[in-house]
Amino acid sequence: MDEAHQRIILPDLNPEEKELTLRDEEYHYLRNVLRLKPGEPVTVLDGSGWELKTMIKEIKKKEITLEVLSRFHHERPGRPSLTLLQAVLKGDRMDLVIQKTTELGVDVIVPVFTEHSVVKTTKRLSHWKRVCLEATRQSRRIFMPEIKSPCPFNDAIKETPCLHKYILYERAENPLKDHLSREIEGDVAVAVGPEGGFSQDEIKKAQSSGFEPICISENILRAETASIAIVSLLKLQCVRK
Repeated sequence: MDEAHQRIILPDLNPEEKELTLRDEEYHYLRNVLRLKPGEPVTVLDGSGWELKTMIKEIKKKEITLEVLSRFHHERPGRPSLTLLQAVLKGDRMDLVIQKTTELGVDVIVPVFTEHSVVKTTKRLSHWKRVCLEATRQSRRIFMPEIKSPCPFNDAIKETPCLHKYILYERAENPLKDHLSREIEGDVAVAVGPEGGFSQDEIKKAQSSGFEPICISENILRAETASIAIVSLLKLQCVRK
């Protein structure tokens, strides 16, 4: 098996440990999905820069012991970060946005509740973090995105310090292509609304907080499509700088 696939992410990892004990999801993944055996290598990441090379020392009925062979700390790349303020979507649509934007390289995801949000409260933060973790592992990222606690949209826009801030709005006069032709230097944030879009009041408040309305298509996109599209386009721009 390709060793690149023999990797797991432990956000609470202590990189100084000489042995690691795995249970639950990680045990199931290594034992039952990958079907690894003692003596085989496993790369362990913490999502914040640490990478440990380990070897399976022992497999028991409900746990696996890894022996740490070496450790290395990666420095974050010196590119602008990308923050997505994402209106909480119904059902699996939110999972899809988190999964795909993680694969594309988003750095921070802020779930927000808006005036037109169908979902007004949620207890799915732990679930979303797990979706993010799996997408980070699958896409072989070193750094896992940070998922903030869900909050009201009006609070989130006041607490977004990025230099460049955009909000998707189907009636915006400025198309995205005009911005992509410019040099973007500094951290970037983009806000994407729910199924019903942002309200006029939310657009005005976002503008007061430094967000510039932009549109990315002449067509009306589903919320999850818009999120994936804008992260993909802005991420390409961030990578160039």
